[in-house]
Amino acid sequence: MEFTSRLQLAADTLVVTVHEPVATDRRAGLTQDIHDLITEHRPTAVVFELTPTASTTTAVSVILRLARHCDATGTRLAVATPVPAIRHLINANQPALPVHAHVHDALTATRRHLPH
Repeated sequence: MEFTSRLQLAADTLVVTVHEPVATDRRAGLTQDIHDLITEHRPTAVVFELTPTASTTTAVSVILRLARHCDATGTRLAVATPVPAIRHLINANQPALPVHAHVHDALTATRRHLPH
């Protein structure tokens, strides 16, 4: 399972990019890895980016779990995926979660809600 993350210090935003499909047996591990990154870096916001290859229903499950964690910690979350069906599925399950086609738009959405 390949994913990358980067902390954009200027905006205090953690960007997690998933490049490969998430196997069902890896879902809980990936979720925990991302929880650990959030705990370690304590960002104000997280952007979860799914590449077209990684945009699967299992990845949606990870995002929904991550959304609950971010809600509990007060961390803003936005998602970026170019796949319309996946954006629709996320919105159907978590209507308040900002979901965009491009990572730039997801970053903008999280920054709108950051304290000045």
